[in-house]
Amino acid sequence: MALLSAMTGLFAGISHAYALIEGEDVSPKDLAPLLAEWPGAMGFFAGAAAERLVSGDFTSGVESNLAMQVTGSATLLRTAAEQGVSTELIGSVPGPDAGAPGRRSGGPRRRGQRRGDHPAQALSRLPRT
Repeated sequence: MALLSAMTGLFAGISHAYALIEGEDVSPKDLAPLLAEWPGAMGFFAGAAAERLVSGDFTSGVESNLAMQVTGSATLLRTAAEQGVSTELIGSVPGPDAGAPGRRSGGPRRRGQRRGDHPAQALSRLPRT
């Protein structure tokens, strides 16, 4: 199920990328090679995330902190809205309102997640089965 979840996110992101270029001067065929190469270029993240989850260290050597990620996510959501593209496929990315009452994005806190936690921190507290 974990791999299927990752695949679903990947397909959602690719589908959303194609939606963003609709009506722009970019052909889906021109974007396709970039989208095909991108997952491989970002592959390092899987191992790095696993190491952080095992160690519990979410602060050492951080190049892109959570605040930067939230700002980037807000930009993704705003750009989609400005272009009339639904955010349903990426609606779970935390925006600037994540953690605020009535937040639109970020969804409910996950099991084991405490207020103010990064979602990955909650994963480290889930019982192992």
